[in-house]
Amino acid sequence: MADSVIESVLDDPSEERVWALLRDETRVFWVGWRQSDGTIIDACEAVLRTGNLVGEYVESEQDGGYRIFIRAGDRRSEIPLSYSLRDRHITMCALNSFLSPDYEIRLCLASTIGDTLAFIPLSSTQWRDLEKRFPETLSRLFYVLTETPNVFTDRFPPPITWQELANDPSSKLAAIKLYQTQHGVGMSAAKQAIDAYLAASLSRES
Repeated sequence: MADSVIESVLDDPSEERVWALLRDETRVFWVGWRQSDGTIIDACEAVLRTGNLVGEYVESEQDGGYRIFIRAGDRRSEIPLSYSLRDRHITMCALNSFLSPDYEIRLCLASTIGDTLAFIPLSSTQWRDLEKRFPETLSRLFYVLTETPNVFTDRFPPPITWQELANDPSSKLAAIKLYQTQHGVGMSAAKQAIDAYLAASLSRES
């Protein structure tokens, strides 16, 4: 089934539409870098609403003192935890593998400016349809999770400048926040700097 909200964002990926989507709790869930891994499954289920997807926490005398399983009905799979900060990514990949081939979770790239990341789960059919209709925009907004890089602990996405972000209308807010962090200024001053940069760029082009 097509999702008109996501399609409208891909058709016009303005800053306002992208961030409105990221704030939509019916389509997107967020994961913090220190979040309990079992709650990640529950957060995903809150969006997918399958009716049977749960995270199962089991105490253990080995490893880190506990094990976490993904369960859906009679199916059950253990997350191969490392008991380190790398586990958020490990859990996301394990969850994706468990949901395949019916569903897939992708990272919302606009959220990678902080240590809490946004993810969007859709049916595999929906992703394939969107890839055909919006190939370039889709890859620019939503990242396919792989074993490496670890999106929570590795340098991800590759280092990018605030200028590069500012040149993409859908990433203007990310550019402002990055400028703010790098220059130690407030949001208003950072926005003025970005607007001045864009105005100068437009002037040079004309």
